[in-house]
Amino acid sequence: MPCAIRALRGRTPHCARLAACCNAGGGAARVGRAEGARVIRAAGRAMSPVHHATGTLSSMTHTSRRLLVLALLAAPTLGTLPACESMGSELPDLSVEAMRSIIDGEWSLTSLRGQPFADAAAGAPLRQTPSMAVSLADNRVSGSTGVNRWNSFLQDLDVLEGGFDLGPAATTLMGAPPAAAAFERDFLGALSEVRSFRPSELASGYLVLTDASGSELLRFARNP
Repeated sequence: MPCAIRALRGRTPHCARLAACCNAGGGAARVGRAEGARVIRAAGRAMSPVHHATGTLSSMTHTSRRLLVLALLAAPTLGTLPACESMGSELPDLSVEAMRSIIDGEWSLTSLRGQPFADAAAGAPLRQTPSMAVSLADNRVSGSTGVNRWNSFLQDLDVLEGGFDLGPAATTLMGAPPAAAAFERDFLGALSEVRSFRPSELASGYLVLTDASGSELLRFARNP
């Protein structure tokens, strides 16, 4: 049957990723109940202004009615929808508090734009492994580029929806050989593109930061 989630494309980043997966086809990966809940919530948000104002289903817009029906149809079948091999948006079996506790801490870079750190930094004489420290008490984020120290702040963190939006990063101004400086530019460029993260990776000890389309930018491993 056609993928009912396609009608919700653009409503939330998760529905957009589900739609992309359905379009691409793939193995019989399971999507899970968390995505079903998000679809229902997306439909609920679309219908709630009209429904609350009138109290009648008949007064809902055509789009709102369609979203609600599609969401209800999709929910029972989400377990068998074709999906991408890796559905980063699916929630791990952790509470919100547990996920926040994992994020709050120190992390070391393991890959940059999908390339293992050792390969991405090959030939670059870095002073130390690039890192990130998250302090949710004051929404500060800081770390090392491998050359300089950097500081930023969290503009948005939504552990349920995978939101992770960083403000502009400021750095110290120590010089470095060309290869190290080039790596630093790429690292800072990736940081500037971060808009979300993959909750499903947290239980495995990884904080995977992604761009607006869900593509991986930076992968960090939690420090012991």
